[in-house]
Amino acid sequence: MENIEEMPIPHDHNVLESEIQSILDYNKWDVIATYKFYLVTIGETEHPLYKGIDKIQLRKDIIKEFDIKCINYNDVKIGDEINKFKYCQLSGINKKELPKPNKQIKDFKFKDCFPEYMEFQTVEFRNFVNAFANLTVKLKKETVKDKQEFRFTFNGTTYVIARGGIHSEDKPRIVKPLENEILRDADIGSQYPNSIRKRKLFPVHLGENWLSGYTSIIQDRLSAKKKYKETKEPKYQAIQEAYKLSLNGGGYGKLGEESSWQYSPFSTMCVTIGNQIEILMLIESLEINGIHVISANTDGIVCLFDKSKEELYYKLCKEWEIKVGNADLGQLEYADYKLLVQTSVNSYLAIKTNGEVKKKSEFVTDFELHKNKSARIIPLALENYFVNGILVTDTILNHKNIYDFCLGTKSIGTNRLIHLEPIKGTEIKLQKINRYYVSTNGWHLLKRLKPLENKKFSRQLDIFGNENDGTRESEIEAGWLTTIYNKHVEKPIQQYNINYNYYIEGAQKIIDKIESTLKN
Repeated sequence: MENIEEMPIPHDHNVLESEIQSILDYNKWDVIATYKFYLVTIGETEHPLYKGIDKIQLRKDIIKEFDIKCINYNDVKIGDEINKFKYCQLSGINKKELPKPNKQIKDFKFKDCFPEYMEFQTVEFRNFVNAFANLTVKLKKETVKDKQEFRFTFNGTTYVIARGGIHSEDKPRIVKPLENEILRDADIGSQYPNSIRKRKLFPVHLGENWLSGYTSIIQDRLSAKKKYKETKEPKYQAIQEAYKLSLNGGGYGKLGEESSWQYSPFSTMCVTIGNQIEILMLIESLEINGIHVISANTDGIVCLFDKSKEELYYKLCKEWEIKVGNADLGQLEYADYKLLVQTSVNSYLAIKTNGEVKKKSEFVTDFELHKNKSARIIPLALENYFVNGILVTDTILNHKNIYDFCLGTKSIGTNRLIHLEPIKGTEIKLQKINRYYVSTNGWHLLKRLKPLENKKFSRQLDIFGNENDGTRESEIEAGWLTTIYNKHVEKPIQQYNINYNYYIEGAQKIIDKIESTLKN
């Protein structure tokens, strides 16, 4: 947005005549901002994640198909309501008659969640799984002390099994296959819905009607996808999208939510723990046949292997799909990389052999509207460096969009944001939500908190080392000066006085972390 504005006065304030115009100005901008958001919502935008996707029409189509009044529902609630609709339809009841879940869940062990087809060929894998099989699954929110995580290293790759999913412990690195090698990613399609379907999982209090409704949604979605391919009618695209919502966030996701009518933690754990066992089975099969797994995460693995083993690779994957019940649904989906750059298992940039670039976490350059877009110039510089071989300094110093240098911060509760002039100490109280960039001629950006109870007048130092009355404060972007940029002013990029060093150091720090592994 050009401007980041908030209501200029508190809502419970008695308005003075002199304040009326500022309120009207704010109201006008609020309408403009809402209209811009509306355009994104109906897909009239160049944003790559929203272009051409009409979220309002989707809801209209769902209302017509299911008679669910969902214009104001978020995606997860839409999915939840579709499941409710299906269940009530099959059970011959209305929503008010839905059975309530039992919140008193009996203890169960990890082995109770293992799939019946679990099979390992090596002593190492069997011993690892047996080591936690008889432990009771802790359903309460985990603390660091009682976190249930189990580590296992095989052929140089360390895997972590946890309640939510498997992941490997990947260090910062660059992986580039040699001329005779293949670097291949394999993801499990429709992993969660397929697990529920094939293992016949359902909330006990809802019975098998829930499973019947859920599995029928899987088939209905596949039919809608097929009809959309054949006819290109938007209606079918909307229906298949609605079914997707009901299978994931509105179905599987709700099984672990205590306030949900679908609450069934045992089913949730059977899905997540069972999926991890399946992935371990695939890893073992590949490794003992000389195909090295270098990374694993929730629904897939990445392998680096000699081209001479490609036929064997596909054979083992196909055998695994049959063994775990993924031959028809939940098949592996493959992508070959010519370069993989990682800071961790969940933060990477991968260049596919067809030239497409896949990005996660620190490397993401296109964000959903609710995600933090701070300092977008840094991932842009990283992508340019690793994909195009362009120096970080060249990207950052030649970039012309001031928004990509901006960061966001907000105060929560009684916290207050202060802008402090570095020489005279002049203070400006800021609004709750602020946009800023790091500049050569800016001020200190502080987060200030009230004194701790009974700590007033204690020895407390501010950012300059001076004693204060116990008020706590910390500097956002410590060691750097900032310019608040809540109102956009169009001018040549040089006139913003951007401190390019901050952004160059940020990008270079990530590159150094990755490339240091090449020297070891």
